[in-house]
Amino acid sequence: MEQRRIFRTSFNGFHREDVNRYISEISKKLEECGVARRQAEVLFETTARERDELKNERERLTAELAEARSRMATIQSGNELLLEKTKGYFDDKAKSTQEIQDLREQLARLEQSLPALNERAERFEQSTRQIAEVLISARAEADRIVGAARENAAMIRARLQGDAGRVYAVVGRMVEDYAGIREGMSHYSRQLEAMLEDLYAELTGAQKNFQQALPSLDGAGEAPLCEAAEAFENPEIDLSLSIEESLQAVPGRADVPAPAREASPEVPWTALLEDAPL
Repeated sequence: MEQRRIFRTSFNGFHREDVNRYISEISKKLEECGVARRQAEVLFETTARERDELKNERERLTAELAEARSRMATIQSGNELLLEKTKGYFDDKAKSTQEIQDLREQLARLEQSLPALNERAERFEQSTRQIAEVLISARAEADRIVGAARENAAMIRARLQGDAGRVYAVVGRMVEDYAGIREGMSHYSRQLEAMLEDLYAELTGAQKNFQQALPSLDGAGEAPLCEAAEAFENPEIDLSLSIEESLQAVPGRADVPAPAREASPEVPWTALLEDAPL
């Protein structure tokens, strides 16, 4: 503890030298305190900077440690995977070794059976050549048969075409004959219809005349009248007559000639069909 300064007294107050010396000492101590303060500030700044640097270094080391731990975990996992692969590799290698041994044994058996296989291959080759020769011969024979069949088919086709032409000619004649017959039947049918119409008209007129003359007739003429009435009531009795007789039976009816048509060939079409070669 700083000692208390005791100034010497004088009659008029303190002694000047003591005061000056005291002031000088105080100033010196103040300067020393300022220097110490500045040194302390510099030391504080240096310490704070070092503290920040240490903090940053700690954070960097912490990150590197975390990364190292992650890499260590990855390496550990890779080591485990590599260990499994290595184990599988050795297992596969053992299996491959066994398979190679089995293949070698199978190859040895195949080499032993190779002479027999060569002999069978030679026999098969001989059989193949024989079969090929037979097939070539059969192909030639088939070509010959096909050629002959085509020639026969062409001949038969030509004959059939000729026969078909003759058949078509015969059918044409038949069609012409049928057309003529149909035309004649149509003509006679029209004549018959006209004849029946005229007959019906005449019978109708006779019936009217009979009815008009009936009151004036006596009993002596009843039989002829009954026969006439019966003929009038049954006009179908005259239909059994031929067309020529019916035409002649109609009074005042001139014969209507039949329509003319070409004469039929002298040789009937049935004979032509019988003579046509098939």
